[in-house]
Amino acid sequence: MMFWKGNDIDTYTLYKELRDKDDWCGLAELIPKLIKEYPQMVKYIINRVDSCYGEHRVYVVDTNKGIKIGYTKNSIQQRFGEKRYQNSEEFQINTILREETFPAKGAVDFESKLKAILQPYGIQSDMVMPGKGEMYSKDVLDIILNEYDKWKENYKSKIGLKAPN
Repeated sequence: MMFWKGNDIDTYTLYKELRDKDDWCGLAELIPKLIKEYPQMVKYIINRVDSCYGEHRVYVVDTNKGIKIGYTKNSIQQRFGEKRYQNSEEFQINTILREETFPAKGAVDFESKLKAILQPYGIQSDMVMPGKGEMYSKDVLDIILNEYDKWKENYKSKIGLKAPN
């Protein structure tokens, strides 16, 4: 029997009380009840699970601003198709040079490894969108691709949680 059965506590009030107290165990018990009452909530929960735990792509793309590395849970086209950022229409992808899937934690750690190794080759960009700090000179494309290929297998099975976007 779940701890709230038999109590005259409104589900939302119970949720608020548990949330205000950061009662993670109580909230973990309440979530299945919320899902039963609001099954449409599943798609939102899965979206967050995908962000923290699901499959992500680590990519290297040649752009009109330089070589860009990054990760996304979406396709590269979706990632750069967002037009909500200032001057985003000026950003163009010329070629996708590398694109492979990793578990979320593996993707974040792999991207971090690449950024650390490639830091000396970074360039400043006038981009005003996420990822502007992950731009590199086209002069070092071979180094970038070699490092990507050299390290990628170390992260293909790295399972764990990453912070949500």
